[in-house]
Amino acid sequence: MAKERDKYVDVIAKLVQLTQEGKLTWSSSNPSTTESVAGEQIESIFTTNYKRAKLRILRKRYKHEPNISPAFLGFGSGAGPRWITETVLDMIDDGNFQLWRFPNVGPIDDLFSAVQYQVAGVKSFIENVLQDDEGP
Repeated sequence: MAKERDKYVDVIAKLVQLTQEGKLTWSSSNPSTTESVAGEQIESIFTTNYKRAKLRILRKRYKHEPNISPAFLGFGSGAGPRWITETVLDMIDDGNFQLWRFPNVGPIDDLFSAVQYQVAGVKSFIENVLQDDEGP
């Protein structure tokens, strides 16, 4: 299983590199009913096409209710529900239905950050600000 996991890490790391180099272009997408489940909040969705595969990366939040007896909690224990954030990378079809989900390995969050950076145009914004002598 370690070798299989390493392959997923390598693939996602390659997607990060291609994204950062501008060789893989992502676009922002709106959540649809196929991407959200009751109780989840979809923060951002981005899609791209690469090597005849349509990829979607998204960040979602959902509420986690701890499985703790109320008698055990006590007053002010702070063990109430909390929000969990998860980043997922899927292969999807033309209707945006998930065909397969990559395992949750470390570089997925790095890929999401690289995609956000690219789609928001942060690099060109920074360059424009630093070259601008006149101000707003």
